[in-house]
Amino acid sequence: MVWHWFNVLMLRKVKHSVTLQLTIKKNMSQCFSVAHTVADVEADTRMILNALNFDTKFREMGKSGRTIIRTSNTNVIVLCVHYYKHMTHTSELWLQMGNISSVKDGRRFLPIHQLCACLSPTICKLLPAVHALTGCDTTSSLFGVGKQTVYKTLKDTHDYFSGLQSFGNIDKDEALVWA
Repeated sequence: MVWHWFNVLMLRKVKHSVTLQLTIKKNMSQCFSVAHTVADVEADTRMILNALNFDTKFREMGKSGRTIIRTSNTNVIVLCVHYYKHMTHTSELWLQMGNISSVKDGRRFLPIHQLCACLSPTICKLLPAVHALTGCDTTSSLFGVGKQTVYKTLKDTHDYFSGLQSFGNIDKDEALVWA
């Protein structure tokens, strides 16, 4: 049985909270308000947090659903691939990229759920660390080493990247000892 659920991330800023609108079966709608802390100000992580909150709402309703996130940022793609495994009640996770102009419809939809099915769990886990080290919004890329080269190496040999398994999970005191 396929559920025809559709939810649009409609974000309305009200100080440090965001209102999410979940549209169900086109004509019925429920609104959820989710409070965010100051640490959640970055839009990329806020989108993922909202998608995870939708998954929680799907679980509470005992249903499976589809989430569409509109973005043009590769950081959001990487985060979606990394966190999709935690979205147990989200049957489909889509990213809408591009826009509509007066001349043409340039929208593209990227099926994250299908992408994650094609990638190994190790690649999905390591992707944020590899993306950060090869250049993202906040870091520069390595000179002479492109993302495609690093991804090909990651895909072919996970062993080279095994040290990144705990990237972001290390204790601050332990990090100081290693430094």
